[in-house]
Amino acid sequence: MVARAVRAANRRVGTDEWGRSSLVPIRQSFVSPISRGERHDVTDQLVATSRRHPDTERGLAALRETLVACATETGSDPRDTSIQFAKPFAPQKTAMPAEIFQHHHRVTYAECTVGNHVYHSRYLDMLEAARGEFCRALGQPFEQLQHAGFIFPVIECQLRYRAPARYDDCLTIELWLTDLGRARLTFAYRVLGPGGKLLLEASTEHACTNLEEKPKRVPAPLAEQLGRFLHPPAVSGSKR
Repeated sequence: MVARAVRAANRRVGTDEWGRSSLVPIRQSFVSPISRGERHDVTDQLVATSRRHPDTERGLAALRETLVACATETGSDPRDTSIQFAKPFAPQKTAMPAEIFQHHHRVTYAECTVGNHVYHSRYLDMLEAARGEFCRALGQPFEQLQHAGFIFPVIECQLRYRAPARYDDCLTIELWLTDLGRARLTFAYRVLGPGGKLLLEASTEHACTNLEEKPKRVPAPLAEQLGRFLHPPAVSGSKR
């Protein structure tokens, strides 16, 4: 009976301009003929619809009407006929997880104070080195971008020191983006010491300009590659 109802409803409603049915997936149940003394629940995904089709309501009304008619013909009680709507079909998109770039740095003696810890401003040099290697890994080294008329001056930076790094420590500098605008971008960083100990969290905000320091849109090929490293403002394990 269900297949018969669907065919009848489709004949009444027709298909859209792409040849797809006007009906959305629905779930329907009805009572079998009373003479049999049994109740049967019939569940069926009838048809998928175009997400933007304007005749969805008309199609459902036609199907509801036809199901009631079929129930009456087979001896069912049409008052017990019900139609429950399922969510319209929508393709599921699996988002690829954003990436984090890693740069490794061994602390030199020149970076340390007499107290054998890295001087606070030296971390800015490490972050710059990490950004340079990051762009080089993308195939867009700073020198090439500069020749093309793009520079990325720092307009704001924030550093939070968690623990000291010391001479000869091998550090891992993690880098990702938290914002990517038309002419502005923000990097976030974590500096990890031996054993993965968190030493520093930081962020730097950059403008994209030409060589005369006039704002300029981030070049499309670079923006596409940077998008792979774009995270929400907070990455798990980081509090800023």
